[in-house]
Amino acid sequence: MIKTPYHFEANLSDQEFQKIGQFACRWALIEHTIANCLRVMLGMEMEEAIKDVFSLTFHQRMEQISELAEQRLTGYQLAVLAELQPLIKAMRYLRNTVLHGVVTSFGDDPDQISFHLR
Repeated sequence: MIKTPYHFEANLSDQEFQKIGQFACRWALIEHTIANCLRVMLGMEMEEAIKDVFSLTFHQRMEQISELAEQRLTGYQLAVLAELQPLIKAMRYLRNTVLHGVVTSFGDDPDQISFHLR
């Protein structure tokens, strides 16, 4: 394994690293599922959706689903979407911070760390 300059890694247990990996894998499935939902709402076959839906960012997919929701979803489905949206927003924040953030030492003290989301 490649050594990193992060002094905090030793403080993370195997179970904590496992949770990070599980979250990354589950997020990939969530992104795929959301793209499939949009694909179905647009009435597209998979081949067409690969270039037109799956190439969109997650944010773009959710925006399009929200725009189409009133016309295409039942009342129950709209309620589920309304519950899902704040959860997705929170999960995206965690995912972006944990999986895409850069952890650096703060100043000269290696125990003082800061997160930078770039």
